[in-house]
Amino acid sequence: VAAARGGLGARALRLVAAMPTAVEMEPADPTDEDYKAPPLDESAPLRVGLLIEPTPFTHVSGYANRFNEMLRFLRKAGDEVSIVTPDDTVNPPTEAHGFRVTTIAGFRFPLYPLCLSIDLDCGARRMIEECRPALLHASSPSFLMAVALALSKLYRIPLMLSYHTHLPIYAREYLRAFNWFGWLERAAWAHVRWQHNRADLTLTTSPQLAQELRNNGVLRVEVWPKGVDTIKFDPSYKSREMRDKLGGVDPATGEDRPLLLYVGRVCDSKRLQQLRHTLENLPETTLAIVGGGPSLARFQKEFADLVASGRVRFLGIMKGAELSSAF
Repeated sequence: VAAARGGLGARALRLVAAMPTAVEMEPADPTDEDYKAPPLDESAPLRVGLLIEPTPFTHVSGYANRFNEMLRFLRKAGDEVSIVTPDDTVNPPTEAHGFRVTTIAGFRFPLYPLCLSIDLDCGARRMIEECRPALLHASSPSFLMAVALALSKLYRIPLMLSYHTHLPIYAREYLRAFNWFGWLERAAWAHVRWQHNRADLTLTTSPQLAQELRNNGVLRVEVWPKGVDTIKFDPSYKSREMRDKLGGVDPATGEDRPLLLYVGRVCDSKRLQQLRHTLENLPETTLAIVGGGPSLARFQKEFADLVASGRVRFLGIMKGAELSSAF
């Protein structure tokens, strides 16, 4: 909610107009009352154009959860949101949380196995002309972000970018063979600066990432605070049976043993292989991995010896009450 209303929406966009450089901006203090999300009815409803890539509606990830929760609360606040996203699944949704979803044509990028788009059929432009949003929000990095930048300038609409995938780290860690003398990482930072300094506001998912962007020349950066669904993730879901399923009960003694839990997308960017070092230094500890993704088979092979000894368990994707119990 704070990302699109009051504290990090209309109020933040007014603030950045008076703050020409990130150096002059004081990082938000989480203990400050202004840092907290304002009441849903604090300001008048907004018309928001959301250009999001990849779609958050047909795959499971923390990124998708973040956008779905935002939309759920914007509906409660009475905002009008028009969504444009690429999706090549069968029967993609035409609405989400009561908001219209415009699906545009896309393609599969070799380095990223989800549908992306440069919006050749101008679906985003038609959305703007029909709905006349007061604010554009685009996910970054993405091909669709370039469309958002162009439309923001063309229609003179404030633009907010939310930064979800750290490109310089990808360049350093996953394209290492091409990153001679660090040139690819530097190029990634130049790309991030060029794109984000043309937006009115950049949101990041953590204070640490916000500071890193500021240190590397990105202006007008704020944090989109994380939240916890206290209904879905409540201690009342605690279950002895689930702890046993996760590997947190010693089969020999029936006593609890230290348990590490990872819940999320299983992909290279999560660097789950680093948990092997943790397990080697904590011999009484077990690890449960809940989720799926493109690197699942690779990590199952990499942890095969620990799976055989019962110290690592892959539980697959969980939803609903089962997921609540796992937490």
